Amino acid sequence: MPSQTSQPARPNPETDWGDWAPEFLALAGAIASFAAMIILLAVFDGRPIIDWESVTLNAVVSVISVVMHASLTFAVAELVGQWKWILFAQGARPLMDFERIDMASRGPLGSLGVLLRLKNGWSLRLGALVLLLAIGLDPFSQQLLQLQSGTEFAEYHSVFVPDETSVFATRATAFKRGNMVPGNATESAVDPGGTPVKTVSFQLGISMQAAVLNGFSLSGKTIDQQAPVQCPTANCIWDPFQTLGVCRRCSDLSHDLKRVDGFGEAFNTFPNRNDQKMSPKDAVTAHVLPNGHFLANVNGCLESGLACYVPGTTAGDGLDPFKVASTSFGTGDPMKTNSMQDIDTLIWSMSMIHFEENTQYDQTWPDIPLRATECALYYCVKTMNPSVSGNIIHDNASEATDALRDPDSWTTSPREFMKEVYAPENIPPDNGNATLEYDKRYSSAKRDNLVLHFPNNSSKPRYDLTDTAVWALSQFFQELLSTNLTGGANATAAIAERLSSDAVGFNGISRDGDGNIGKPPALASIWNFDKLDMPGTFATLATSMTNGMRQDLHDGDTEYVSGFQGTPKKYYNTQWGWIALHGAVLSGGVLFWATTVWNSNRPLKAVPAWKNSSLAVISRGSTAAEALERANTLGGMEKRACEKMVKMPLDHGSTLIQTPNEHEGMYLMQQVNRDEREAGHGAIDGP
Repeated sequence: MPSQTSQPARPNPETDWGDWAPEFLALAGAIASFAAMIILLAVFDGRPIIDWESVTLNAVVSVISVVMHASLTFAVAELVGQWKWILFAQGARPLMDFERIDMASRGPLGSLGVLLRLKNGWSLRLGALVLLLAIGLDPFSQQLLQLQSGTEFAEYHSVFVPDETSVFATRATAFKRGNMVPGNATESAVDPGGTPVKTVSFQLGISMQAAVLNGFSLSGKTIDQQAPVQCPTANCIWDPFQTLGVCRRCSDLSHDLKRVDGFGEAFNTFPNRNDQKMSPKDAVTAHVLPNGHFLANVNGCLESGLACYVPGTTAGDGLDPFKVASTSFGTGDPMKTNSMQDIDTLIWSMSMIHFEENTQYDQTWPDIPLRATECALYYCVKTMNPSVSGNIIHDNASEATDALRDPDSWTTSPREFMKEVYAPENIPPDNGNATLEYDKRYSSAKRDNLVLHFPNNSSKPRYDLTDTAVWALSQFFQELLSTNLTGGANATAAIAERLSSDAVGFNGISRDGDGNIGKPPALASIWNFDKLDMPGTFATLATSMTNGMRQDLHDGDTEYVSGFQGTPKKYYNTQWGWIALHGAVLSGGVLFWATTVWNSNRPLKAVPAWKNSSLAVISRGSTAAEALERANTLGGMEKRACEKMVKMPLDHGSTLIQTPNEHEGMYLMQQVNRDEREAGHGAIDGP
């Protein structure tokens, strides 16, 4: 059995808080450095690079990080050293642990040894981990501040007479590009001998003609790059501004299609390849929209063919009527549309009924799947927010929905006066103010400008459109996208019999899905199997027409809007994720300080704050000497230190050493009283 003698009680060391002042101040310095780093990074984040006489901001951040690193590692290393005394005061441990802890306080390799080889001492492991992680502080600090390319914008001076160095966009304040061309005058049938009946036509300005045709033929991305802006540096921005323009709206009407049977008599009045074959009344079916726009074919007609077989006749003789793949109806009158009746600035609305693009070739009429879409173009005020980035124009636009048609605009002279000046056939009907549609007779009557204004904000400008420009654009669309196909007397009567007297029929037709065979030819630019996005086409068209208005420099109808010129710059960009290690290590250091101080000052178990003091180690040298006697090499000392279990009471009393008993396999407890040894040595050294 181990033998041991009682150990004299040692007094509880008095806590001297001044012993912890160096570590406390070092941690305070680390915290202050961390706070300074955060403030510095936050202040300069997103700012242009500064010129500090050969000193970079990265260097300043690195210096602060080094100060934090040095302060933190000093404090934690001292605290790690304190755990030699805490652990060996708590109980017997291998003497080698003393060496491991001491090595941990000197650097990362020793800290790694504590993490991997020390038993118990979990609080000490926190300090060792902090010392290891602190190695990464300096490399991480180099990643905190990155340089990012950007653009610095400066406002360009107001543009009065722009030149090649100007930064500007344009806004349209009016639309006036249209000229009236008088036609022949004829005698009035209502008032013979009175004022002759006038007919007029209008010629649209060439710039707007080009804008319409470009909108049909070019892609949306190409049209965007035609926006009227100038940016010499390839990077510019503008404050939002408003301009007169053209907007679009589209509706899916497929669910509104209704099937109408017995359409043969009306079908026989339509323009076919020839008039030699007539379809029986019950052999034709139509699919009809609410306004009377329809698509009709002979029943049994194959989707894949160009002609339809008429029952009771010889098939394939070249006399069969054409198959109709799509029909369209275009108008400038809102009351003739399906879903655009609320638009009082309508330029052009078009509905399209067509075969679905994924139709199977063996499907037959009237069971072929159909789609119906209606899109409209109308005058509006747009809010523009353009920018140029890398010489690419981004002309972002939205409709200013609070801009409305002025109800007092687009008016004619009083009717009594008009009766004196115009023939009855030239006087518009009472509801004529509702439409902007061109009519060769009614459009001869002069009108006030069409005005768009902001009724709830009188400080905003008004936008004017002359009657000649409005009618010229309306006539241009009529001639481009419509033709008389169902307007004859026979066709009108036959359609009215099956539908209603106000059914609109259709004024555009395509006989195949590719749009190659149709009237008018421009219809293929709206929809075909290779151009399925009718809403996208109208969006591109609206953008192109708005560009055309903004490019029109006629009579001061366009104003210049100054922008901000961008210059390439380098900016600081703080990568906040890289500061996580600094925060984690600092938090661990503070927690380790609190844990160490608490364990060193526990009631009745207080440990002197000896930390890494060499004097303290020397004062307890007899303990190690007793355990390591007869070991003359470093390896021998380490071997014996691993074998010896030592507890170090921190008074000057006894030291408890446990050694292996080779004969009994037990531990022999040896009580060595240093006071008695010292007394014995004194006797030997005496006279």
